[in-house]
Amino acid sequence: MQAQDHAGNLSALSDPITVSTQADVEPPSAPTNLTTDGGGGIYTLQWRLSTDNADSADYLQYDVYADGTRVYVARGYENSTVVCLDPGTHTFWVRARDRSGNVSPSSNLATVSS
Repeated sequence: MQAQDHAGNLSALSDPITVSTQADVEPPSAPTNLTTDGGGGIYTLQWRLSTDNADSADYLQYDVYADGTRVYVARGYENSTVVCLDPGTHTFWVRARDRSGNVSPSSNLATVSS
């Protein structure tokens, strides 16, 4: 780093510093109380938000799965969504993900038939 005065004169370079941080390797808690209802191909899901050791809730993302396929990504305080699928029986679950890429355990399963 260097300082510069109004005349454009530069100081000598400062001494370097070394900073190290610990990597975040702890996943968020699992989303809980996943519920779903609906029919005719339109399903409403709701869940309780996760917590994380390093990220506040507004930085978490929620991967919403239906029958093993990710169908939606919710962000931050978003704890519900509407999913449109073919009518039938579907099983949903949600996983939280923090900014370091750590993935939570899955929420409970929620199955609905229409």
